[in-house]
Amino acid sequence: MLRLIGNRKETLKASFALFFLVFMTWTGLQESEATSTSDQEHPTFCCAVNCMDGRVQDPVANFMRKFCSAKYVDMINEAGVNKTLADNPDSGIAKYLVINIKEEIKISQKHGAKIVAIVGHYECGGNPAGKEEQIEHLRKAKETVEAFGLNIQVILLWVEKDFKTVVLIK
Repeated sequence: MLRLIGNRKETLKASFALFFLVFMTWTGLQESEATSTSDQEHPTFCCAVNCMDGRVQDPVANFMRKFCSAKYVDMINEAGVNKTLADNPDSGIAKYLVINIKEEIKISQKHGAKIVAIVGHYECGGNPAGKEEQIEHLRKAKETVEAFGLNIQVILLWVEKDFKTVVLIK
């Protein structure tokens, strides 16, 4: 008799576990389907060509999510990227970096990105120039990216020395 009760308890536990698993799987699939359909109808990607410096990753991503009303930010990272795109983008190693950046922006466009930011920041190891000179690099970098002919809006961002404040450069 005790064995039968023990089996009944185990059977109830197993039934409940199976029900719970089926319920969670079913509701999870419903959410996934709704999200993917919504994302396809309303692209939620934007792109940032950013410095590799870890201090600027989160502030830039947060700014871009708000500015573009995006859920995801495709990050293309390279040390001192604004200088790379500004100075001699057709020669030396910069040529290959610029080709790679162009291809990665194209991939971001496949995700639905309509806006790409080019980023400079305070105390950049890859571009140790001051703020005003880096802003000039950003402007030249914008010309380089626009010359790709990718039909994407290009904006310029500067991350201040607090590594929290992100400024849209006009």
